Amino acid sequence: MGKVAVSFGRYNYFNKGQFETIRTILEKYDKLVLGVVNPDKEGAEEVEKFKEKYRDFYDTCDLKVLEVPLKYNDKKVIIEKSLRSLGVYNVEVVEVKRVEYFPSIFNKTFPKDRYDLVFPILKTKFDIVRNDAFEEILEREVIKVVPKFESHNSDSKNIRDNIVYYDEEIIQIYKRSGIEI
Repeated sequence: MGKVAVSFGRYNYFNKGQFETIRTILEKYDKLVLGVVNPDKEGAEEVEKFKEKYRDFYDTCDLKVLEVPLKYNDKKVIIEKSLRSLGVYNVEVVEVKRVEYFPSIFNKTFPKDRYDLVFPILKTKFDIVRNDAFEEILEREVIKVVPKFESHNSDSKNIRDNIVYYDEEIIQIYKRSGIEI
């Protein structure tokens, strides 16, 4: 088997744009390891040299990671059920520590000789800066893919319009977290 892709994000609501990115990655890779970011940054490594250069990026990450109260296990269920409903079985969902604060843990877990770090090229300022920042922070190339379309949760007035899949279990997960879909 060739190299495996690894990508990560918050996945607050698993939306159609995120699925399209996964589909695009899987056109080039046999397998994708999808990291769902754990918001905890306690014990963070020394990243001051990057925080100064990418201050806005770190500040945005700090805010975005707290936007949705879903826990990792709930996100994992939502993502895996959604992918299975669409016939996608070659994605492994794992929890990752905040990569911008724990770069050596990420690189040890996903060595660059075995995993390509892959992100989409999207139009938001955050996404553009993210690709450059992670190339420097992780000291590795970010392979960029261009999904056929992008979709953000903020683009929809109703979350249900933009999520990939839902059933009663997923609706209950959202409700337990105080999110109406």
